[in-house]
Amino acid sequence: MRELLTTALALLLLTSFGARAQADPACVQLSSVTTSANETRNDRRTKLLKVLRQKSFPSEEQIRTVGSDVDSILATIINNRELDQPTRVRAVWCLKYFKNKRARLLVRSIVTDPMWLKPFKIAAVVAMGYTHGDEAFDTVRDSCNDSDADLRLACIKAMDVMGGQNALNLLRSMQVRERDSDVMSAIDKVIKKLARPAYPR
Repeated sequence: MRELLTTALALLLLTSFGARAQADPACVQLSSVTTSANETRNDRRTKLLKVLRQKSFPSEEQIRTVGSDVDSILATIINNRELDQPTRVRAVWCLKYFKNKRARLLVRSIVTDPMWLKPFKIAAVVAMGYTHGDEAFDTVRDSCNDSDADLRLACIKAMDVMGGQNALNLLRSMQVRERDSDVMSAIDKVIKKLARPAYPR
């Protein structure tokens, strides 16, 4: 039952993509918190856990106002197995806000290491889509052949975020071999979106 709940959370992350967090007035209140000079790393960790456990998905502003070392604290939370899994999965998802080396390496290790459970991998694949670059594309491409349909759906979202001709070509090759109806539908939608010609304004 617990695994089903965590999988559901990961899929909810996949479908929401933080849109609610941007529009939720309650989120705006939390994001106004500033970092004080006397604040310890433990204080910032407590603040970050509070943000991660709120009802709506955290916005980038909320995450960054925790402090300049917030990506390091996210990594600590993700690797702490004593914390609840849904909070750790949200922390993985929030790595999409960081394009630095630490965040990229952690996201990549979650995607490629078989020891990480499915909800973490789903969140990491989506987060990887936001980091851009050839390295991210290659890692996501390798996951597109996974036997799990939910993980392939996460790859499609990552390709949607990355965009470009490489993503479009990959989705077309997936389309030929895909058998899951939900995945096929997602591929069709993203191909239509990415294949649309960009007209000048």
